[in-house]
Amino acid sequence: MTAWIQDLQSRGGVLVAHALDWIDWQCGGSFPSGGLGVLRLADALRTFASEECAQGNQEADDQRFIDGAGAMLALLLLHHIGTGEHRQRGTEHRVALGRFGFFDPFAAIHGALDAPDPVAHLRGQLEQAEAEARGEGTYSRVVSAFQECLAETHPNVQIDSQYEYALTLTGGTQVDLSRVAVATSGEPKETVRRAVARIVSLLPQATETPTNGSLDAPRNRPAASDIPWEEAAPRVLPRLISASFADPLGDAVFLRPFHHDVKLALVLSYTDRARYVRSNEVATWGDARVILRKALENLAARSEQARFATIEADAGRLVVAQSRDGLDAARLLLPGLQRVLEGEIEPPWVAGIPHRDMLIACSAKQPRAVRHLTTLVADHAARASHRISERLFPVGRV
Repeated sequence: MTAWIQDLQSRGGVLVAHALDWIDWQCGGSFPSGGLGVLRLADALRTFASEECAQGNQEADDQRFIDGAGAMLALLLLHHIGTGEHRQRGTEHRVALGRFGFFDPFAAIHGALDAPDPVAHLRGQLEQAEAEARGEGTYSRVVSAFQECLAETHPNVQIDSQYEYALTLTGGTQVDLSRVAVATSGEPKETVRRAVARIVSLLPQATETPTNGSLDAPRNRPAASDIPWEEAAPRVLPRLISASFADPLGDAVFLRPFHHDVKLALVLSYTDRARYVRSNEVATWGDARVILRKALENLAARSEQARFATIEADAGRLVVAQSRDGLDAARLLLPGLQRVLEGEIEPPWVAGIPHRDMLIACSAKQPRAVRHLTTLVADHAARASHRISERLFPVGRV
């Protein structure tokens, strides 16, 4: 009765293990797919909610139920819809449904437990998930409209990756459509199109069409920037990226070697988008060392309120950046990171940056902690949408 779950391993990722653990705990080792599976999940949800009310909240069991039932709901949806996959960003887990749809199964279960009628709430969540898969949901309608406008005015630019409203386009330009989604909630499709069209109109052309009559695909040759340094200076930030991501960009994007398999790039950050700084822009602005120094100053200014948490793991103490502003990995570059780690873990330190929203460090003098950190970083990097590296880096000596 669970073979269908095993078949979803490639698309379900870590959700499969959580779902199987939950089945053993709540259902005795078997679970059907399809409509019967939804009914079984609804029964378990109703039972757990009623027991929780009768016995009082037991936080550990409550979280275990949400994690397992959320994973179960995700797999039921992936099996039912037939397309989609598990996506992860930092500690967040979602399922991508259809072309641009996204759904949070854990929030759905959490909301159902708090609802007066848990089953009715679950039914409504399933309807939202199916709408996402059809292209009519909250995420899919906004991103679909963006893709349509993009195809009309930037035919050589594609959406290379997506996590909810966060998009990475051809050439590395990044766009955040969350503000558009909030502003156009409940509005007709044409209103959404007008809103995203304004975002698309601000995007640089990523390629030039060949003028020599060649039928070859256009090469990545961006036009010279007309952004003066005075405008760029307060927006420029450093970003660490994987070599595998950087290599296809060629020499069009400004890059510097960093450490191991990672390179240092620069981005210009705007309210709802970011894009990589091009090599010809740096050449126009002046000394690359001055520009890099300004980028670090901007990052330091944005890090004054950065959040860090200390985790007492069995293998040793870890310190984790938790700002989730897209800059956590880049904070490895800051001398101020050493001040954060002092007093929490013994120097010298090593840190992992599996993706741009995660920086996690431990003492290099604790072998068990280093082994644990190595495994943790590799696990996060393997599933990250914006993977940086599985390696560990010395803090303060890179």
